[in-house]
Amino acid sequence: MPGGDAPDGYDPLLDDTIVVRREPPRPTATLVWDDGAVHTVDGFTLFGRNPSGEGETVAVRDESLSLSKTHFALDVDGDGAWITDRHSTNGVVIVRGGDRIDVVPGERTPLVEGDVLEMGDRTATYGAPA
Repeated sequence: MPGGDAPDGYDPLLDDTIVVRREPPRPTATLVWDDGAVHTVDGFTLFGRNPSGEGETVAVRDESLSLSKTHFALDVDGDGAWITDRHSTNGVVIVRGGDRIDVVPGERTPLVEGDVLEMGDRTATYGAPA
């Protein structure tokens, strides 16, 4: 017992409380690709045919070679999810409610649940952070 003698019957495993520190769960987001592949993201992640760089990387199957090696980044935080075109050849377009929004290369752009991302010949639908 801290600071003195233990009383009779004292058992530290039964009588002491252990402080547990838990990290809050990290938000996640999901991309569902046109071929049914699903990727869940919980931080900064790079996507492309053969992506390289800082953070997690996800290689996306692209037989037509319409995706760049490192095409885009998806970042998820407590405020939502963001996409950044990594100066890809064919760019990224967000289709939201029938409107087409060109993602400016190098600029972080917020995503909304249900957004469809068009990249070259591939598409993916964005699911909101959980």
